[in-house]
Amino acid sequence: MVQITELAKQAAVSYAAAISLAANPNNSSDLASAAAAMSAFYLPNATDFTFGGITRFPDQDTFTQGTEFILGKYNESGIGTDFRLEKYRIDPVSEGSAIAWITYRMVLPGNVGRKGKGKGPAAGGWKFTNVYGFRVQPDGRKGWEWTNADGEYTELLSRYPDFLS
Repeated sequence: MVQITELAKQAAVSYAAAISLAANPNNSSDLASAAAAMSAFYLPNATDFTFGGITRFPDQDTFTQGTEFILGKYNESGIGTDFRLEKYRIDPVSEGSAIAWITYRMVLPGNVGRKGKGKGPAAGGWKFTNVYGFRVQPDGRKGWEWTNADGEYTELLSRYPDFLS
């Protein structure tokens, strides 16, 4: 199971690098590029399980559109899109699958380098953990086959309750 663990670690670090492409974009094409880079990590029919909802993404184009929409919403709200990798943990399940627990730090515009100082509901940013199911398919394709973003949205909505309205 060493190989699946290493492959999932590589995916976690590379995925965080793709997410970082969205940090402080100059224009909407930066968000589109980040969304496309992020979607490349998802296998066809990847499924999101968040807050009891089930959303299936039949292809990368659909995932890219959804990701670009939510990144735009983060940006338009003033929260920004500066997600930074804090840490990760990989739990192998089998020779072909693993669970990745990835913790990010949300850094707000104007709070670069600050850790929880200042005023307001999200001063200094916050941390959250999302969970991803990593799979190596028999044909050699590999990537996320499912995700759970409860951690992200629990932290976000505790600070910005109207974000999804």
